[in-house]
Amino acid sequence: MNLKYNTQRFLTLVLVLVLIASLSAGALADADTSTGNPVDIDAIVAEMTTQQKLTQLMMPSFKSYCSTDAMWYQVAPENLVTITDLPSEIADFLAEYGFGGALLNGDTCDDSVQAARLVDQLQAANARSGNVGQLLMGLDQEGGVICRLYNATKSPGNMALAATGRPDDARMMGELLGEELHAVGFHIDMAPVVDVNNNPDNPIINIRAFSDDAETVSRYGQAMIEGLHAGGAASCVKHFPGHGNTATDSHTGFPCIYATLDELERCELIPFAGCVAAGTDCVMTAHIQYPNIETETYRSISTGRQVYLPATLSKTILTGILREKLGFEGVIITDAMDMAAIVDNFDPLDTARLAINAGVDLILMPMDAYTRGGLNAFRRYIADVTAMAERGEISMDSINAAVRRVLTLKQKLGLLSAYDGSDLESRLQTVSETVGCEAHRALAWEITKRTVTLVKNDGGALPFDREGEMTVIFVPRDSLLTSVQMALDRLLAEGKLAADCWVQTFSYEHAGRAAMLSAAEGADNVLILSRADSTSALSPWSRRGAVTADIDALIDAIHRDGGRAAVLSCYLPYDAARYPTADAVMLCYGEGTASHDSQSVYGTVYMPNIPAAVYVVFDRSSSPTAKLPVTLPSLNDSFAFGQRIMFLRGFGMGYTNE
Repeated sequence: MNLKYNTQRFLTLVLVLVLIASLSAGALADADTSTGNPVDIDAIVAEMTTQQKLTQLMMPSFKSYCSTDAMWYQVAPENLVTITDLPSEIADFLAEYGFGGALLNGDTCDDSVQAARLVDQLQAANARSGNVGQLLMGLDQEGGVICRLYNATKSPGNMALAATGRPDDARMMGELLGEELHAVGFHIDMAPVVDVNNNPDNPIINIRAFSDDAETVSRYGQAMIEGLHAGGAASCVKHFPGHGNTATDSHTGFPCIYATLDELERCELIPFAGCVAAGTDCVMTAHIQYPNIETETYRSISTGRQVYLPATLSKTILTGILREKLGFEGVIITDAMDMAAIVDNFDPLDTARLAINAGVDLILMPMDAYTRGGLNAFRRYIADVTAMAERGEISMDSINAAVRRVLTLKQKLGLLSAYDGSDLESRLQTVSETVGCEAHRALAWEITKRTVTLVKNDGGALPFDREGEMTVIFVPRDSLLTSVQMALDRLLAEGKLAADCWVQTFSYEHAGRAAMLSAAEGADNVLILSRADSTSALSPWSRRGAVTADIDALIDAIHRDGGRAAVLSCYLPYDAARYPTADAVMLCYGEGTASHDSQSVYGTVYMPNIPAAVYVVFDRSSSPTAKLPVTLPSLNDSFAFGQRIMFLRGFGMGYTNE
C-alpha cells in the first residue's frame, strides 16, 4: 500500500470538497463584483445605524455653492459659483454622513476631465464617512436636449432615434453614452425617457419621448437600456407611471392625470413593463397626481387645499403597480424633490416619510446643498427624518428593504468596496481618449443623418443641389448660424456643394419681416428653420408665435418670385403642419446651439440635428429614409389642433418620391 499516494488522494479530495462547498456558498451569497469576495448584504444592513440607513436612501445634487448662512434662493445668482473643485464645506458634509449617491448638474460637467476630477473628490470625501460603499454617481445624459456632460458626443435625442426605424441605432447610441459616462465615473444614466408623448400640448416631454405609440416607445427604450448596459452604465427609465399625457410641467406646477389603471395599462405602462422585463436597473417616479388610482389626499402647504398624493409618494402606485403588478425588483428613484410640484405642496419631512413608506429607495435632491445654510438645513432634515423612523412613523421594514436594494445595485456595479483613487491619472487619460472621440462623433453623425424626416416635397423641391442657384437659409437664433455653417463646410469639403451654388445664412432672431423679405430677394430657394418650443408658438397671434406670420409672408414672397420654400422643423415636430403652402417640409427633432466656430462645434450645448438636416437638404445621395414617430394633427382656423390628421405616424418620403 502506497501511504503517500493515498494521503495525497485524500488531501486532494478534501480540497475539492472544500472548493465545491465554497462555490456553493458563494452561489447563495452575494458577491462584490469588484473583488469577487462574498458579501452578506443582510449582515451589512443589520450593522448599520438608522441614520446610516437613511442617508443611504438620499442622493443630493451638487452644481454650485456659496459659503453663506442664507439659503440658495436668498443669494444673488452671481454669488452661486459653479463647483469645479469640491468646496471643503461640502467635502466635510459628505464625510459626516455618507450618502447612497450624488447627482452632478449644471456647469459642473462643462469639461469631462474636470468632471472626472470632481467625481473623484466626491468619492474620496464620502469614503471618509465610514458608511458602506461608494457613491452611486448619477447624471442626466438622455441625449438630445438633455445632455449634462457638455463636451461628450451628442445624441440626436429619443424622438429622432425612433424616426430612423432602427432600434439598433438607439442601442448603439446607448452604448456610446454609457461608455463615455463610465469613463468619467458616472454609474447611472437617468435615462431613457419612456413616457408616451400622447399629448401634443406636453410642455416638458415632447421630443424627449421616442414616440406617441406605446409599443414603439417600449421597443426603443429596451434597445437603449441594452446599449447603456453594454457601455458600462446602469439605466433609469422615467417618469413612472407616465408623464406624456399632461399639459403641465411638474418643475413649475402640479400635473394631474385622470386616467384609470385600465387606461394606463393600455398605453403608458406598456413601455415600463417592457423595460422592467429588459432589466432596467432603476425607475424614476413622476410628480403627478392620478386621482382615479391614488385617492389619498394631503393639505397643500401653499394653498391649504387638498391635493392628491403624486406617484412619487403613492404606495398604491409604486408598491402596488410597479413592484407587485410589473414585478420590478430594482431601485426606485424619485424625480428631483426640489421641483414645484413637491416643494409648493408638501412639507419636506412628510415627503421623506411618504416616499419611503410608498416604496422609494433613493430620494433625489431631498434638500438644498448649495450654501452653508442649505447644508445646515440638510443636517436638521437628516436628524428629523431619523427621529421619525425611530418613532415608527417611517416603516423600518421599508427602510431596510430600500437599503438592501441600493446596496444590491452597488454590489452589481462593484461599489461596495472602499473607494481607491490611486489610478485617477490613468482614468483621466481614458476620459480624454473616450469622451467625444472622433469614432463616437462619426457614429453619431451617421445615425443623425438617418433621423432626418421628409414629409412633403412638392415638385421635387428638395434637394437644393441645382447648379447656379442661390439659397438663403433663415435661422431663428443667432447661435444656430454656426450649426448651419458646420453643414456647409462639410458639404464643401466633401465636394457635395457645387462651386457656383450661392448659399447665404440669415438670423431672424431680432430681424423683423421687412429684413427677412429683403434677405430673400433674388433667391431661388429659401430654407426656413422653424423653432416651436410650445404649441402656443404655432399661432401668429401669440407672443411666441408672432414670427410664424413673418414666415408665412416669406413663403408667399418667394413663390411670387418663382422660387421654392422649404421649412425645417427643428424642435417640436408639430409645426411641420403649420406651413401648408411650403413646397417641402422636413423635420430634425432638435436644435441645440453652437457658440463656437464649426471646427470646435462639439463644445457646449451643440446638437447634431440641424447640421445633419442641412447637409441632407443639399445632398441628393443622402435621400431621407426616416419615418414620423408621431402623428401630426392639422391645425384649425384658430391654429389649435384639429380633428384631421396632416401627417400620419410612419409616414416619410425620400427624394425619389414626389
